[in-house]
Amino acid sequence: MPTIQDHDVVQTDTAVTVLEDGTGEERTFVIEEVPADGPRYQDELAPDASLARELVGKHSGDAVVLAPGSLASRTGKITKVLNKYVSRYQDSISNWQIRFPDDPGIESVAIMKKPDDSPDLSVLLSSLDRRQESAQRMKEVYYTKPIPVHMFAEQFGKNAFQGICMMAVEEGFTLDCSLGSREEISEALQNLRMSNEIVLEMTAIGTLALLNIESILQNFGAQILVSQATINELTEMIARDEMETGEGGYFSKEGDRYVYKERNPEEHQTHVRRLKALLSTVRSSTRTVPGREAINLEPTKRDLLHNAFGRYGTEAILLASLPGRILWTDDHRMARFAATEYGVRRIWTQALLQHCREVGKITQEDFSRSSAKLVGFEYAFTSLNPNTLMSAARIAEWEHRRWLLKQAIAQFGSGSVDLVVLLRLALLFIIQLYREPIPVDTRDSLFAEILDSLALKPGAIGALQSSQAKFVELFGLNAVGAQQASECLERWLNSHSFKI
Repeated sequence: MPTIQDHDVVQTDTAVTVLEDGTGEERTFVIEEVPADGPRYQDELAPDASLARELVGKHSGDAVVLAPGSLASRTGKITKVLNKYVSRYQDSISNWQIRFPDDPGIESVAIMKKPDDSPDLSVLLSSLDRRQESAQRMKEVYYTKPIPVHMFAEQFGKNAFQGICMMAVEEGFTLDCSLGSREEISEALQNLRMSNEIVLEMTAIGTLALLNIESILQNFGAQILVSQATINELTEMIARDEMETGEGGYFSKEGDRYVYKERNPEEHQTHVRRLKALLSTVRSSTRTVPGREAINLEPTKRDLLHNAFGRYGTEAILLASLPGRILWTDDHRMARFAATEYGVRRIWTQALLQHCREVGKITQEDFSRSSAKLVGFEYAFTSLNPNTLMSAARIAEWEHRRWLLKQAIAQFGSGSVDLVVLLRLALLFIIQLYREPIPVDTRDSLFAEILDSLALKPGAIGALQSSQAKFVELFGLNAVGAQQASECLERWLNSHSFKI
């Protein structure tokens, strides 16, 4: 992917904006080579033009002579220096609505002033209200209808990569990733062992980015394939992000509050570099395969698949339908469709990481840390074990209100998991917890939060009372830990005795 360089000094391939003295009029000139037989646009200057020579080498804020005159020269000051591609992009965005009135993809709104000279933001705020209501409706649709990630994300002008990242970072948004049953995991791992090639799909790439573990692709045993449309979509997405200068910010609505968040240019550049590195790793660690199978589909069916999964998702499904292949996707809805319609076998990220741990490609610590983050991102269902919980606690520095540990503790109140399983998990975790070199109050506070979550399950308090007598046996040589945990449970039971 070509790199779009920032231009601090005027040079060839630069767009220069000049504010003319005395008139207040701004003009933008683009200095670039123009073929002799090609069209020349009004704002273009050949590098050897007299005005281009005047501008080259100057910076924003410098004075320039726009045109010499016998009475007086027309002068001005440079107000902006941009790469020509960035300038063209910004011009397209700001004038889209005028040039393409029948395509309402991008809109510009002029902020008027109230009588007291303050900005009138009513139009903008009303738009934010509608967007928030629309987003809430889409969440409700996602929870009640089997729509895939691409279809959800497209409502916000995003692709499945951006969509799964958006869903993951929104607190309280549960992503349908897998059932989480032992049978499902066992079947997926068996299918993975039997497969020669893995088709990497867009949502799985998004998950790798969220977990920052795309390096796992580099030392994987099986051949990993990615569709050409997936690479194309990621490339175009990064190009669009890179065109943004990083200046300015955006308005949003959080609850009942309107919020303006200023975008940090350095953070934006870091974000773009991170995406480029991700794409580079994907390219170098996989084999890109053209999605020719999609061309042979009946047009109506092809359109249906593109609407549901995007072209990149359609190609991934069809590539994975060939013998000896398995689809790597974190979109459970896509996986079910692919299995029903095309007989596609499937693996998802946590199950694949479990396989990598079993064959020694990653450590138990790596697996636990990634699993803990998946719990924090609310991938449902993410399998929990004591090591995963301990990783969550350490990352959150034992603070139960912090991201990741908060979501992990909430799992103990899950209505989809049997009480016996959750109780066993809680006991195994607190045995480890009361060995940790942290203050007793911290241990007790965390244990009490887990108990509060468990108490949401019918029959939990009675089961906890029965387990208390086994603490000495369960804790083994850690007699002090057993006593501290038992005392904590006793205090908690006394405060909840009315619920028995």
